[in-house]
Amino acid sequence: MKRFINFLIFILFSLVLAFILYSIFFYGKIDLLSQKENLTEEIKKLKKEFIFMKFEVTMLTENHTIINADLYSIDEKLVTNFVLTNRGNDVFIESKVIKIKNENAIVFPIKIYSELIAPVDGFPIYEYYIKDDRVLIYESNEKLANFANWLFYKFVIEENLKTEKYFNLIDTHFNAVIHTVNGVKEGKRYECILLSKGELQLREVEND
Repeated sequence: MKRFINFLIFILFSLVLAFILYSIFFYGKIDLLSQKENLTEEIKKLKKEFIFMKFEVTMLTENHTIINADLYSIDEKLVTNFVLTNRGNDVFIESKVIKIKNENAIVFPIKIYSELIAPVDGFPIYEYYIKDDRVLIYESNEKLANFANWLFYKFVIEENLKTEKYFNLIDTHFNAVIHTVNGVKEGKRYECILLSKGELQLREVEND
């Protein structure tokens, strides 16, 4: 009789445990799907044309270029400014682009170099838009910011290109470099633009 009671208790305990685990899995899955849906809606709101960086060539000599650069957030707010003396007469801007499935793209400017500076020796840009381990250029709301932070540390810092996908939203990712054809011009201002399909453009504009 005692053995039967113990067996019955074991069966009841197993059923309760199975129910708890199923509930955790079921509601956890619903929560993840809800998060994915909410995040997808935020990604859809990203601009079709995001000007993430502007720079003005303040001085151009035979061997050096001085630029005054501004970094902007997705909300068109100025994140930071820096001045850089670059060897050479062109400005190469390398960025990590992450394409989101059927939606828009996210960009992280990584470094600046030139026709005389090798990419490995490029000047790091991202140190200027990271504060308290947060990526300031995508701080428009918590969901998007958390997503951007995860992408940045996985694909830029860790360079873990075989990492698990964030809610299976990532389509592809690549490094892209933009620069002028014949070098920059003194006194001119340029915009670095991310288009929704993931293309990058460098555009010369009037000083604003």
